[in-house]
Amino acid sequence: MAIVSRKKNEIQCKVVYYGPGRGGKTTNLITIHKAVASKVRGQLISIHTAGDRTIFFDFMPMDLGAVKNMNIKISVYTVPGQVIYNDTRKVVLRGVDGIVFVADSLEISKRTISKACRIFKTTYGIWADNLRMCRSYCSTTSVI
Repeated sequence: MAIVSRKKNEIQCKVVYYGPGRGGKTTNLITIHKAVASKVRGQLISIHTAGDRTIFFDFMPMDLGAVKNMNIKISVYTVPGQVIYNDTRKVVLRGVDGIVFVADSLEISKRTISKACRIFKTTYGIWADNLRMCRSYCSTTSVI
């Protein structure tokens, strides 16, 4: 749930990019970082690995400005897609306000996408039904 601080006139939200490995989560975040004005976005923190795989998380803070005297701040994270990092995903997903499910749109990836959805549902249970989600399908040529 978003954190509302009347003392600071601030609303803080947490959005996490979730999906199978090599689905495009980090690519989405890099694309957003490049597209958003520098006064809105903070530094993109990403730990690069030899195989271009996320092993903990990527992070980018955003300050969207004020709406009716309340400053809107969004923390955007990615989680590793590999099943062996399920505990890491649980930690990063604590306190999340919204999830963007990112997956490769190639036909060959359908089983991987289904498996990622099942893991999400079984791992995070009932509260996932109440969470707002959107889907982003990527191909090797573009980010949608």
